[in-house]
Amino acid sequence: MALAAPSWVELNTRLRELVSEVEARENAFLQYTVSLTTLLPVDAESSLSAIRLRNAAPGRLPLADALIARVAVAAGLILVHRDPRFDSIPGIKVLRLSSKHSGRFL
Repeated sequence: MALAAPSWVELNTRLRELVSEVEARENAFLQYTVSLTTLLPVDAESSLSAIRLRNAAPGRLPLADALIARVAVAAGLILVHRDPRFDSIPGIKVLRLSSKHSGRFL
């Protein structure tokens, strides 16, 4: 499993919402980021591609979403997600999981 660098920030933010104990939150973050995933960095080409994608998007496309999408495309990976915004991004292979608001973290 691989995570784009902006996903690490989103994961940390979500863990802060769900886990009040600092040590437990840090352990969960390390488990997911270091033990279970490969970090996919954002490079110059992904950044430029994300800019083009945001400029072409008909509605608001958050920067993190555009970067995550373009890193997945550059790596030739399927983006597994719960966010309906990813469904309409052209040129990306997606696998959408159940609702983003299902009440479960993962």
